[in-house]
Amino acid sequence: MRGAGILCIMMHNFTHWVPPVTGENEFHLESRHVAKMLDQLGAMPEDSWRILFSYFGHYGVQVFVFLSAFGLTLSFAKDRPTYWAFLKRRIAALYPAVLVAAVTFLIYSSVFASPSKASADVIPLLRQILLAGNFTGHGFEPIGPWWFLSMICQFYLVFPLLFWGMEKFGSRFLLCVGSAALLVELFWNAPLTSATGINLNYTVAGHLAEFSLGMWAAHAGKMKAPVVWIAIAAVVFVAGQLHPVAWLVSSLALIIMAIPLLRWISIGNSRVCRLLAIYGSLALPLFLMNGFLRNPLVWFAQLQVEKGAPHAWLTTFALSLAFLLSCTAFALLGNRAEQALRKFFA
Repeated sequence: MRGAGILCIMMHNFTHWVPPVTGENEFHLESRHVAKMLDQLGAMPEDSWRILFSYFGHYGVQVFVFLSAFGLTLSFAKDRPTYWAFLKRRIAALYPAVLVAAVTFLIYSSVFASPSKASADVIPLLRQILLAGNFTGHGFEPIGPWWFLSMICQFYLVFPLLFWGMEKFGSRFLLCVGSAALLVELFWNAPLTSATGINLNYTVAGHLAEFSLGMWAAHAGKMKAPVVWIAIAAVVFVAGQLHPVAWLVSSLALIIMAIPLLRWISIGNSRVCRLLAIYGSLALPLFLMNGFLRNPLVWFAQLQVEKGAPHAWLTTFALSLAFLLSCTAFALLGNRAEQALRKFFA
């Protein structure tokens, strides 16, 4: 499941920069984006893979959010670490890979851009590493996907409190937390974004509903009448591409549909399962590195489209595969570097 999520994220991060851009409704809803997506599907059916990943691929983040909450809940229930021991463990699991990716980015930027560009990126990069970028309006600089680092670390801060509430009050507590978060976003997010430029969806507050669903799945177990829920989720998901209230819960709907689908795919096809498992094991370095490894390949794909090159969509497809392979190679090297770093400080 994690492998499927990271592949969707990577392909989205590549395709949504290639023209004609569809736009996506990741942090807020704009109906014109879904209209552009549908228009492009009708006009360029051969380019459907790019259009669909560009518009829908960001939902891989929601799968990641759900699985993070699910896994943390199971892990925390086994050994019940103290609050500070839990935070220390999470930071120790995350930051060696972050530091390896940061150094790789600066070297990569020096080679493919210029040393002066890499030097200019140091301060924005430090803001992201220190988790401050999302609160300064620079959460996507210099590595776009790294806005997620700040958000997931905010979840680590509140997770033990959510776990305590879940144990004391049961699933009702998670339902209240998720519902309250959705209401806050419904009524306060637009004014807050207008006044400060900070969207709640850049923070844990905008994802508490998905986190709560993941914790509930790990704690409570089965969903009754899953086929009925999947059908309802499909309707809500479609409505969420058009209506702002339905959009608020479209991520929950996607998760309810995606998790059974991914389980069915992995059980029914062992080769696909093994491939997804490999990418799932590399999810962290892939996530950390794909945001800058795409740059030269995206630039070349953009150039081919803007020049009106024949079969530019096929060139984009080939470049996206090259992007995937290069990310895989860098992730494997990053894993080795991270292991060496851990041994050095052990």
